[in-house]
Amino acid sequence: MIDFILQRNDGNLLPSESNGLQPLRVNIPVSGAAIGNGWISPYHQYSAADAAYGAGLIGSAQRTAFEEKERQCQAQLKSGNYRSSICFNLLDDIIDQSAGSSGNTKVSQYDTRLWEVKGASRQFPFGHKDVETYLGCKDHGQQPSIGVDCVDVLQAIHATESIDAGQKYLECTDPPYLALMNQDGLGVVDELVRILDHPSKPHMLFFNGMNDLICNHVGNEELLDALPWSKTSQYIQQPRHAWESGVDVALKVNYTPGRPDGYIKQFENLSYLKVVESGHMVPMDQPAVSLAMMQTLVYGGTSASNNGFLTSMQNLDRATDDNMMCKCAE
Repeated sequence: MIDFILQRNDGNLLPSESNGLQPLRVNIPVSGAAIGNGWISPYHQYSAADAAYGAGLIGSAQRTAFEEKERQCQAQLKSGNYRSSICFNLLDDIIDQSAGSSGNTKVSQYDTRLWEVKGASRQFPFGHKDVETYLGCKDHGQQPSIGVDCVDVLQAIHATESIDAGQKYLECTDPPYLALMNQDGLGVVDELVRILDHPSKPHMLFFNGMNDLICNHVGNEELLDALPWSKTSQYIQQPRHAWESGVDVALKVNYTPGRPDGYIKQFENLSYLKVVESGHMVPMDQPAVSLAMMQTLVYGGTSASNNGFLTSMQNLDRATDDNMMCKCAE
């Protein structure tokens, strides 16, 4: 969406987008965006092996086997097959076997700290069934009842057209995916690079919950290290910092004294933050820290530090950018 806005601001309509579009009447300034646990580059993000290995869910020999399967998946993507079962299974097989072949539970694909019963209805994210009842009139049999007529809700938010169309709100639904599944493996790397190189320099903050599997922090880091961006080599060489949000410790979830709130690397208008004690939905797991993250992005500082996100640098050796680029290319 940001790339589309910038292209239209500049009058640079892509051939596929120019048909029928009129010249802009207004210019829409874009300052930046925060993208949490995003799906940006399937080529680098389908694999869950490194994240699962780090969480102890698989062993080194299993990880090696999955690395070979990842290469097969990447070959499928390069050939234009964007819906390959070998790509889907990179995550699904690990989840299915997380409690062994005879176990009746499995680790949550959204959070390695959570476990689910195989075959049971999805519980994550917590509260989504109440929202479906509130907005979509879907009866999940909650006890006690939430006691709200969803038609009244839809009238209040001027959304009764959904009733006329026979559409009911669902927290996660299939039709949009089914309509676009032929493009699911394409990713949006080219759009991201155009944004980063745009003269207006929109600040792109990527953030990941460190306990997520499905869009894990390993894959997100690898895609950023492999970006065909003019400043990628400088970004790779930047030091990494621990981030202290300045939030009152009483507002931090599962807080351990002395623990930072995350780890960040940034260069110019690209930042990547890993948030501790959080899974796929960082604002749900760490609401106060997430608010501080957004305030730091928008205003550039916190009560804890005038350096914004760069609270305390990690003094550790780093590989050269050439070595990193070779690793990502593999």
